[in-house]
Parts: sequence; structure tokens; C-alpha cells
Amino acid sequence: MWISNILSAFKVIILAFIVVTGWAVLGGGTRVQDPHSHFKDGFAGTNNNGNALAGAIINVIFAYTGWYVVHLLDTLDSSFLMHLEIGIT
Repeated sequence: MWISNILSAFKVIILAFIVVTGWAVLGGGTRVQDPHSHFKDGFAGTNNNGNALAGAIINVIFAYTGWYVVHLLDTLDSSFLMHLEIGIT
């Protein structure tokens, strides 16, 4: 239990470091020339095509469903899978 607490504290410290470093860069406390350049025209190169958006959403749904099925098959009893194979053939 204590190792989990130590690892969680380590992750929180690393995340806090990343956040504070980002604030320092955006605030101009570093040698970065133009820290706000990444936020200019953030949607350049994208399109307004609804078909592309729908296709992307369908791909994500099938990806998550596939992982769910893999997990489901992993948790099933082996006798059930044997009966399933017999039923399919």
C-alpha cells in the first residue's frame, strides 16, 4: 500500500512540475522566443467535413468495442469458449 502512495505522490509532483514549467514559459520567464505562437490559428489545416468527423467517431467506437470484447473473452470461462467454438462450426 505504501508503494502505491509513493508512486502517486511522485506522479503528482511530476505533473505539478510540468504545470509550473508551462506557466513559466507562457509568462516569459524563459528564453523561448514566442511562447504564444502555438496558440495562434489552432485549427489550421482542419476541415468542416461532417463525413470525416463521423468516420473518426465510428473508428473510435469500434476501437473501444474491440478492447471490450478482448477483455470479455479474457474473463470468460474456457468451457464456454469451447462450447462457443462447437456452436460456430
